[in-house]
Amino acid sequence: ALQSCRTHSVRAARTRCRGMSEIVKVSLGERSYDIHVGGGLLARAGEFLKLHAHGVVPVVTDDRVAKLYLEPLIAVLRGAGIDARPPRR
Repeated sequence: ALQSCRTHSVRAARTRCRGMSEIVKVSLGERSYDIHVGGGLLARAGEFLKLHAHGVVPVVTDDRVAKLYLEPLIAVLRGAGIDARPPRR
């Protein structure tokens, strides 16, 4: 899925790939990370996080986003074997 990618040099490098809308690379030295932006990614969250998730994974959100996406995200992550937990209220 990451074949035929084009990289553009900007402050945060952006890569467009077939099968995935966009990857924004945040360059922070040892703390660098990628942000995936595009349709259908919620259903693939477990796939992206499984290698990095160890132990309890807290899910941080706000009320507006939680109303739309918290329950589906927790379900997808738990389906991938990730012990995701919503914030306590």
